[in-house]
Amino acid sequence: MRGLRSWLGVLLAVAGCSSDDGDSKGKGSTGGSGGGAGQAGGGAGGAAGNGGAAGSGTGGAAGGASGGSAGATGGSAGVAGFPSSWADCVARSGVTTTVITGKQAAYKQSSPPPDWNLDLLGASFDGYPDTTTTPVNVGSTTPAVRACVGGGVVAGKQAFDLTWLDMHDVIGGGGYRVTTAAGQWSRIDGIQVTNVEDAFKPRGPDGYWELANAYMTYIRDDCIENDETAPGSVRDSLFDGCYTGFSEQEQSGCCDATAGETFVVERSLMRLQPMPGPYGTPDPKVFGHGKFFKWVTPVPHPVVISDTIFYSEGMPSSTSTNWPFPPNTKTTNVTIVWVASEAWKWPVPSGTTVTTDKSVWDKARQRWLDRHGCTSFGTCTKITNPDPWP
Repeated sequence: MRGLRSWLGVLLAVAGCSSDDGDSKGKGSTGGSGGGAGQAGGGAGGAAGNGGAAGSGTGGAAGGASGGSAGATGGSAGVAGFPSSWADCVARSGVTTTVITGKQAAYKQSSPPPDWNLDLLGASFDGYPDTTTTPVNVGSTTPAVRACVGGGVVAGKQAFDLTWLDMHDVIGGGGYRVTTAAGQWSRIDGIQVTNVEDAFKPRGPDGYWELANAYMTYIRDDCIENDETAPGSVRDSLFDGCYTGFSEQEQSGCCDATAGETFVVERSLMRLQPMPGPYGTPDPKVFGHGKFFKWVTPVPHPVVISDTIFYSEGMPSSTSTNWPFPPNTKTTNVTIVWVASEAWKWPVPSGTTVTTDKSVWDKARQRWLDRHGCTSFGTCTKITNPDPWP
């Protein structure tokens, strides 16, 4: 159990996607290359398969734009001083802003200054395997303090028909990795990621993060891999093709959730997409996917979900635990779209409904795309300033 945090007792929100549905641990490195068969999740040039929609939400974390660590205010909305939008990040006084534009191989800022904005709204990155397994990496040496990361498009270049084993044990890596200092916060807003192993990796077990307005497609392992169980939240995001959704999977003795933290998902959409060679079946002709939550940390975060749609295209590789959600998950206005060949047979949490009507997902997804000005993946004119959630 890690040490008591300065903001103990605040309801925070965390979302994480991790490795396989078989609950293995560890990541690979190095790379492969290739073109290959396209999947419904889409690449950089096209919108992903079927999807859902969500709305914008506000959330919180720690500290103001200048000085101090997190001040607790209580409730799942977060902590005083946390910017609720990219516009709030930009409007902060005393900030340092770095602007990156054009096609880039990678961007790494291992020691960002406090009160820092990273503007990637005009930037795109070729995902590994060419030069790096994590194209955008912030805070690996000196963790971020009151940092905002806005925008950017990461598109993996490896073949679409690689198996889970190829992606997890040979290539590894992810799209964005942000390490946040203890008692501080980071906001990640409007990122777009496709065809990588893990899309977003928050790091720093005592720093709060929030992911908002994210658009992810054809993520070959976890859409969010939160294996250091950092407190955080997910709001108004479209996960349009994940092998596994959110993961908290303790690695190397780090870390258990601290009392008072919660994993909150608001106004978001997640689709589990069958992908070639799922965990335990390294045959690219066999397709499968994991589950919405892979919660194997000894002390994981309690989960609170509201105004969110989950869509499972097939039967998850495992339903023995944490299905459809971890035990004691609290849900409000949550829908599960179930179109697998086998009829639904699991208990339905209070506040959740199960439907076989796929149009529920399709309509919600289109609303999300319209609100965020997205005509295709990588082309979204309002990704950090969407129209209001209905």
